[in-house]
Amino acid sequence: MENTKQLANFFGFKNDQITPFDFIKLTRKGMAAGLLKKLINRVHINQEDFANYSGIKNRTLSRRFEETGEKLTPEETEKAIRFARIFFESIDVIGDEDKASAWLKRPNRALNDE
Repeated sequence: MENTKQLANFFGFKNDQITPFDFIKLTRKGMAAGLLKKLINRVHINQEDFANYSGIKNRTLSRRFEETGEKLTPEETEKAIRFARIFFESIDVIGDEDKASAWLKRPNRALNDE
């Protein structure tokens, strides 16, 4: 699937033969906060919106982004990976990154218009 390759490339995996265990390892060691910032910018959302979507406190995100080389906790990393998977899957389904980004920001009836 194309979205798996995009996801792997985004997270810096060089091998096209990634497995779920690669993401488990990334989750355990913690993702670089700068990579999450890159994801937030790529989706065209602000930090506060991501905080609301992910359940990570906005102030926690601010602290992570202030320090160079700061890593997310495993729990925060898991939430970021989950968000990235949804984003790249939506690109694959919709066929356009900007439209996928707009779709992610649109309220969803199934989620009580969140």
